Amino acid sequence: MTLTKCFKCGDGLPEEGDFIYCHGCEEGYHFKCSISSSTYNAMSNKRKITWRCETCRDGRKADEYEAESQKSASQSGIKQQEIMEIKGMLRNLQNKIDGIVKSQQFISAKYDEIKSGQDKIEKQLKKFDETINRLISQDKIKEAKFEELSDRIAELEKRDSETKIEIHGLEELAEDNLGETVVKLIEKLDVNVDVSEIDLVERMKSKQTGKPRPIVVRFKTVRACNAVKAKKRAVLTNQDITGARSL
Repeated sequence: MTLTKCFKCGDGLPEEGDFIYCHGCEEGYHFKCSISSSTYNAMSNKRKITWRCETCRDGRKADEYEAESQKSASQSGIKQQEIMEIKGMLRNLQNKIDGIVKSQQFISAKYDEIKSGQDKIEKQLKKFDETINRLISQDKIKEAKFEELSDRIAELEKRDSETKIEIHGLEELAEDNLGETVVKLIEKLDVNVDVSEIDLVERMKSKQTGKPRPIVVRFKTVRACNAVKAKKRAVLTNQDITGARSL
């Protein structure tokens, strides 16, 4: 196509081609009606072959403007639909996040409740442990005291058996002076025991009827008791000691 007129002013274009060509509307322009020749000559070849006039750059041609408007409207509709879809997705996502937050709050509350109950149980267990330890300690003290008392009783029983003798068959008299009777018995046995070494003399309770109750003699020393026990095989009669019938 041969260009003969300037698209802007309508005057003829130079035949020698001293004008500028728009690659948008494919029209020709005087340099004075578009840009200066110095500006054009300073452009790179790439810019020269893609140069567009002001009208094309602004998109003001009716047909291009309409096309652009339709394209923009179409793209706007597509974008609006995409935006609505994205908003819906965001709402769903927010609902899920809210559900997760509520679940976390519920779990956190339950955890705090369980933790509080656990703390109470641990405090109670600690008190139980303290009580048990205290009872164990008291039981050990009682056990130690019991063993001590048992040892003391055993010692006393041993001491009692080592310092005590029983005399059987000695007749009970109306005026039963047991002290004098035991002294006479010691004299008859010819035992080197002083009267002061006798601690206690008494008759035992007996379940047998018709027989004299045994006499218990406790000495103050083991030596005195053993001295009398050494004569246990001696044979004496009631007449020897009290002037009554035989033992």
